[in-house]
Amino acid sequence: MKPEPLDLSNIEKDVLNEYVVGISLKYIEEFQLEPEQIMKLLSLLTQEIKQRIKSACEFYLKYKDKPKQLIIDYPEYEEEVKRFMKGMFISPIAIIKYNEWLFRLAFKDVMEGDNNGKS
Repeated sequence: MKPEPLDLSNIEKDVLNEYVVGISLKYIEEFQLEPEQIMKLLSLLTQEIKQRIKSACEFYLKYKDKPKQLIIDYPEYEEEVKRFMKGMFISPIAIIKYNEWLFRLAFKDVMEGDNNGKS
């Protein structure tokens, strides 16, 4: 999995749909799923969520202090990142602000006052 920002809404959409679509009480009763089978399903969900969190951590660490690399790999963030850059020079204060912005981007759904990674 490519390092990317954490997006809890995608976890709900992707993971729950992938693993839980069709698993309703009727389905459980119809196929008489055992508690062990349900626990296995929950274990798979847990592993997927852990992988998504790991990916968000890797995303942050990969681009921390590296705004130019973020622009290369994710051109959709270029306008946001350019707010921190003055030509080719990036001041230490700008790097601190960039890293704070990057953290909010990487973990946007878990930060209080989420504003979609924008400061």
